Amino acid sequence: MFLGLGSNAKSPLNPALTKGTTPSKNAVPLVCDAHGCHGKIAMFLPPAEVEPRAAHPRFSQAVLATTRTPFSTYRNLPSNARAAETALLFSKGMVSFAALVGPTGCGKTHLLNCVEASLAAWGHECMLLDDASQLAHDHRRLETIPFLILDNGQDAWSGVRRSHQARMVLHRRMRTGKATLLALGTTHSIRKIRTLLPAGQDWVVSSLTSPRGSERVRVVESMMQAHDLMLAPCLMGFIADHSEGNGHQVDGALNKLKAVGTRWNSPRRIMQACGILDPYWRNTSSYDLRDQVNTNARRLAKARGLDKDEQKLASMLIMRKAFGLGEQDVANYFRRNTGEIYVKCQEALRVLPPDLVAEFTEMWIEEFEKSLSGV
Repeated sequence: MFLGLGSNAKSPLNPALTKGTTPSKNAVPLVCDAHGCHGKIAMFLPPAEVEPRAAHPRFSQAVLATTRTPFSTYRNLPSNARAAETALLFSKGMVSFAALVGPTGCGKTHLLNCVEASLAAWGHECMLLDDASQLAHDHRRLETIPFLILDNGQDAWSGVRRSHQARMVLHRRMRTGKATLLALGTTHSIRKIRTLLPAGQDWVVSSLTSPRGSERVRVVESMMQAHDLMLAPCLMGFIADHSEGNGHQVDGALNKLKAVGTRWNSPRRIMQACGILDPYWRNTSSYDLRDQVNTNARRLAKARGLDKDEQKLASMLIMRKAFGLGEQDVANYFRRNTGEIYVKCQEALRVLPPDLVAEFTEMWIEEFEKSLSGV
């Protein structure tokens, strides 16, 4: 039974549908029980006027989801567990004002990117700023955006005027209840950070520290997988040891290796990787691969009964052929020019035992793995 309408009556759900109107072929029936009637009342609505239901997941689907989430790329460690928890709660709307504090390279920016991706996945309007000076521009929009994420927030307090602008924007966002997340690259205590923030007692402040020991290897392993690289365990330990827990240095080292190849797990490739990374580590620390190679090459050549000149030739040849160091790097180490290094390496190929490089490779890899076994 269809809904009865007067001759001039219109449906409250569809004013265009009057008595005697024939529903269109694609009309959508809306059926409900008629109070006091034995049949059903059917009202037809055009497809264009049917509001689609939002596809919100069930609670069980959100809790038991097996798909990769934005936070699945972040390695949870004891050194960053509290900050990761704060970021996750912020992305779920359970924390409105939060600040992540820690030294450079400890994972703050990665966490902010995870939060932004998570908010975007749920359809929230979010703005991520990586420069505190942007707080002075278009501050009216910054005060109204539902979710604001600010990286390198320590720069907002680098001057009196900039500090005043930052506090004004943050104060107005707190007054209107607009969620805000900051990342501060500093080693100040949490108490000091609260004094810089407006109504500091209302902020959730969590600190991160640089990973230590085995945590560094786990960070390198996670970043290696993100770069689609395959590294030998000893090489991961080597990078973790020399990066000192700084994620920026690890990322730079992995990018250098990725520019050459993706598989670095054979003895020959491990030595080539050390040669590729040697100039990079020399710029960031006091480590110099050439010192170790020169000492071990001379020791092996001496054990084979070679004289001092031949020991130096062996060292030059191994640096060039086994580790792939550039002629300029070898020349600078021995205080020669590149032409002399080329001539010396050709001479070494003629006068030195042909299995010397292979023997050195086996010896060096064994010692290399032993030295990193505790990392």
